[in-house]
Amino acid sequence: MTDEIYGPWPPGTPLSVTNPQRHAARLAKRAAKQKRKKARAAAIKRRHTVGRGAEYYAYLRSDAWKAVKRRYLESKMPKVCYVCGKTWDRSFEFHHLTYRTLGNELLRDIAPVCRACHEAVHKRNREHPEESIRKSTKRLRGKQRPKTPV
Repeated sequence: MTDEIYGPWPPGTPLSVTNPQRHAARLAKRAAKQKRKKARAAAIKRRHTVGRGAEYYAYLRSDAWKAVKRRYLESKMPKVCYVCGKTWDRSFEFHHLTYRTLGNELLRDIAPVCRACHEAVHKRNREHPEESIRKSTKRLRGKQRPKTPV
């Protein structure tokens, strides 16, 4: 008797479902969409926490990172704070504009910044996690760099 009421559909299928195959396909599609959404959220979280791992700090102490900094200082790249334009001094730090090339940085992927601007960049990036680190840096750069007369 139950077969006559419910038909050949799997248990738990709503009575309003007229096509069980289509219903199963919709459920599978919804589950896949939720899985992609979770993966995107995890990727965003990873992108904003990549700089906090033990391997990152080990890299910053490595000879490879020291060589990148030395290469930057010996190059013709600007030696002023990327954000506020302050002239270079020994207290400057190098800021990664992207973490994608970590360990394989091009000189354009790092920028010298004074300590105050470096903290401001990372504070803004924590407040706006949807922005890339490069975009956060550029937004602060536009706010703090003095306008030069044309």
